[in-house]
Amino acid sequence: MAYLLLDAAICIFGLFFIGYPLTRLSHAIKGAERLAWALILGICATIVFVRTINSLAAIDKAVPFIAVAIAGWLAYHWRKKTLRDLCIGDLRALNLIMSLCWFTALMLLVIALNFPVLKHHALVFEASPNHDAIYYITNARWMLGHSFDETVTYSANEPLFWISRLFFGEAPPLGRVGAEGLLAFVSALTGQDPLVHFQAMQAVATIAGAAVSALLLPRPIAALIIRPTLSGLLIVMSVVFAPAFMQIAINSSFANAYGIVIMTAFVLISLRTSTRGLDILQPLLFAGVLATYPELSPIGLVVIGGALLFELILRSQSYREVFARGMRALAAVVIAVIALPWISTIALMALKYVYFAASTQGNSWPDPYVGLDPLQLPLAVFTTSRSLASIVPGAFNILIAAILCLAFARSVRRSRDTALSLGITLALIVFLGYIFYKDFNYGKLKIIEYFSLFLAPSLIVTCGFTVTDAGRNKLDKLVPYVALLGLVCVNVGASYLLLKQGMQTADKKYIAKDFVDTVKAADNLPGYHYLAARFTTEPFFYSMWVSYFSHEPVVFSKYFGTGGYMQPFTDAHPAAPYDTAPTAIVDEGAFSSSMFGAKVLGRYGRFLLLDQRNSSQLSSTNLYANEGDWSWMGKQLVLDISGDNARFVNLTLSNRFAPEGATEKILITIDSRHCEFLGSTTSNKLSFAIPEGPHHQVTIVPMGRAVSPSILGQSNDDRILTYQVSKLALSTDATFQPVTCGSAP
Repeated sequence: MAYLLLDAAICIFGLFFIGYPLTRLSHAIKGAERLAWALILGICATIVFVRTINSLAAIDKAVPFIAVAIAGWLAYHWRKKTLRDLCIGDLRALNLIMSLCWFTALMLLVIALNFPVLKHHALVFEASPNHDAIYYITNARWMLGHSFDETVTYSANEPLFWISRLFFGEAPPLGRVGAEGLLAFVSALTGQDPLVHFQAMQAVATIAGAAVSALLLPRPIAALIIRPTLSGLLIVMSVVFAPAFMQIAINSSFANAYGIVIMTAFVLISLRTSTRGLDILQPLLFAGVLATYPELSPIGLVVIGGALLFELILRSQSYREVFARGMRALAAVVIAVIALPWISTIALMALKYVYFAASTQGNSWPDPYVGLDPLQLPLAVFTTSRSLASIVPGAFNILIAAILCLAFARSVRRSRDTALSLGITLALIVFLGYIFYKDFNYGKLKIIEYFSLFLAPSLIVTCGFTVTDAGRNKLDKLVPYVALLGLVCVNVGASYLLLKQGMQTADKKYIAKDFVDTVKAADNLPGYHYLAARFTTEPFFYSMWVSYFSHEPVVFSKYFGTGGYMQPFTDAHPAAPYDTAPTAIVDEGAFSSSMFGAKVLGRYGRFLLLDQRNSSQLSSTNLYANEGDWSWMGKQLVLDISGDNARFVNLTLSNRFAPEGATEKILITIDSRHCEFLGSTTSNKLSFAIPEGPHHQVTIVPMGRAVSPSILGQSNDDRILTYQVSKLALSTDATFQPVTCGSAP
């Protein structure tokens, strides 16, 4: 953890010094807020610059030039005493106590989000069902050795690069790799693998997100966090622990996080800049959006349009001023598109793919809000999780909404910042209406994440703290505090539940030194050989990471299934079948349950390196992920057995899901032989004799109904479930009473 924090701190300071001179280019950036803007502008400028250089050369080859250019930029600007004095003055304007509050809150957030690093010494981890981290890290690794236009070609020795084929080449559909370029640049400077810096750079994005959320606060409210006050402390907690942005970090949505930070900054600078002339930072920030996550650009433009509309309605600006502000935002878009065609043309392809291809793939992802009543739904949406909404009564949601409305109604003065919050609300309603009007799918779920940095500041504005009239009565002073306290409770409660759930997942999905040592040991074995990957816990996750570290061709079992992340390792893999690989990397569960007779070449923490040339292997189909020492099976369980060392396959079927009685018939098929037996829906201990020969298949089919929890209204789990399977293993002698099947009639 100390290394991660140090790594993140060095990156933040470096990006700060790059970005601070840019803050002087805009009249919209004033006072101590330059300190927060410096980090955001440093991130954006570095991303655009590195992405531009990568269009011409691999980052590893270009890093001396990039480093010299950045050093020249720093030397030219920071040699000026006026800039140094301005920075020192901004630092002196900060209140020590409130600065410590911000620092403490951000450190708690970073440590909480990276708890597996502290607990397991993890190099990288996934806290959600996604496998996104390996995409970003592999893309960064590709950029180190290749220019952007180089097409990714399949290689048996480096199969994992094949997952980057959508991101690189002359016309890639998802060529938004600005954040990965930043990661690759940091890796090139240190001479280390991008994996080493991934979690630290994720922390940088998280801290930058908190910074831009604080900048979204209206300046009268921002004044409350300059000095130590109760309201200031509550605002800090509400901003830092905003659950919607925390969800992005939990999902390892690396590029998404950086894109949202830059997009939010573009919206803010477009609405706060003066009406005379174009702010030079607007095209730069929009170029950063296009390079990092271009599908955010329509979101940002709709927010700007909504805010300008409410400026007209509230008459905080004249029609001519509002029109000029809108035209400047559009001019910034045009300038960024024309000036950087190597970024903008690729961004247009990504927009087409995301909004007209990926988002029309149907209802392939489960709706996380299914089963919630209408009173619980708003809380679930705004916290991007059903966890808190399923616990809190709907009446609490009504109470919080009522207090917020009362606080907002008692605010007697409106400003341009109020127009921004109302514009954000309008844009959010438009996109949320799109989510619930259309069939739910993954592409539309992302929309709520796109608004993540806007939500907490907008709700704080709703609390009514824009009123600075000292003559307010006690009720006018009390209601904002009650509303803000309720908002803090919602944010902190949702964040706690998200973290708790995420860390439970991360305990099963993390890469540490033991895993890396196992793969290195396999690579160091004498001779050229295929390497098999076999894991019972999170097989996709660990199998892909074997490919990341291995320099030998990696072979995957066909029984992992096809499509998605594993497709390049199953459908088109030119290597030998899984069971012909001489060596294998497995976890303890795979070794004890699905392999028999293999020789252990080495033990490395959770993992083993095996010689499996004289062994039997067991693969399963329709067996879901481990849930402790057991797994659910689907409508049927298919066991494929290779090798002739084992004589029996043993397992326990127990705790039938949705049983129709105390017993049911179970059909057993071993190759071409069939039989039925009357089994218990509570517990069945079974052993099946394996015939002689190198390959066999055992099929187990419960004859009763097979349904999912979602069909019964118990949860949003749409898996078809029957029995809990445990103690699955091969052996020479029967562990339980053997079940004998005769020939088919």
